[in-house]
Amino acid sequence: MIKLINILKESLNKNIVNTILDELEPTIKDMVSQIEEWYVEKFKKPVKDYDRKMFRWSLIVDLVKAVESYTKSTDELISINARRSGKGSIQISAQIERDGIVYPFETEAILAGGHSIQQLHYRYITKTRLGKTNNSEITSVYKEKIKQLSKTEKINQEIEGFQNQIDRLNNEIEVNSKVSDKEIINLVTSSPNYYLWPSWEEMIQRDAAKNYDNDEVAYNKEKTDDYDNIVPGWKRKNIDWKQDRLKSLQIAINQLQKKLP
Repeated sequence: MIKLINILKESLNKNIVNTILDELEPTIKDMVSQIEEWYVEKFKKPVKDYDRKMFRWSLIVDLVKAVESYTKSTDELISINARRSGKGSIQISAQIERDGIVYPFETEAILAGGHSIQQLHYRYITKTRLGKTNNSEITSVYKEKIKQLSKTEKINQEIEGFQNQIDRLNNEIEVNSKVSDKEIINLVTSSPNYYLWPSWEEMIQRDAAKNYDNDEVAYNKEKTDDYDNIVPGWKRKNIDWKQDRLKSLQIAINQLQKKLP
């Protein structure tokens, strides 16, 4: 006879060497594939490795919960038969011995629909004369694994978002670095937002010369300085500042990577 708790404990291994899950492996793959098909059709995007792991682990944790909530560590597994029904669900029929009495145990996993990937799941219907034990130790371990997987994915998504910004900025810097000074001047001065300095005569007519203490030399110097700053200013905004942003993004990525398990 096989201690049922030992079978369930083996299910904690990521490779799923547990006897029950081994029996269900072909069916579990089919059920995960069914969820993947729904996901692609619903969200119009490919399934990531994270999604595939989440589908699988969620399926397994619900199965473990269905068994564990009715069993004790002292129960013994007499026999088990697992198969896929015609409607695609998992049906498990087992015999479990407790205190010298053999009890039938049956559970069926039925696909329950939803409007999001969190809502789409398999609902387990269990029939047995075994009383509920409400044990959840192994289930809790799996739930924690799923929680950590979700945390890891959230971090990876942030890293991916920062990396996308880095890629975009690198492309922009490469393009902007190839723009000549003459092209920069044409770009800036042809912009509708470019301030076209008036002549000194116009400043006098507008009674604005007093803003420069009526000093034409000072006015022309500021005008020239502004023009001379067109190229450096454009490069500072479109190259230097982007390079500074790259450094900040890389620091953010490094900090997030330290949080990964």
